[in-house]
Amino acid sequence: MVNGMMGGYGAVIAENYPSEARSTAENIIFGTGRGLSGFGPAIIGYLAIGGSLIGAMSLVFVIYPIALIFMWFTVPETKGIEID
Repeated sequence: MVNGMMGGYGAVIAENYPSEARSTAENIIFGTGRGLSGFGPAIIGYLAIGGSLIGAMSLVFVIYPIALIFMWFTVPETKGIEID
């Protein structure tokens, strides 16, 4: 599922930035996400040691709906708006 969402993210992000800043904005956003996700295995390992592996993996299951809701309320709708 993660790889399938990457194309959608690119389209949504591209609609919200002018042509001059689009590539830079996408690279900063994706790069920040990749950098932060590098801590994921360490966090899951730490949580699995302190609790259970199922509880740690459930965190991954919960993050996606939270991200969807956050994106739903923070990304502006561009339908009907002329894009540069």
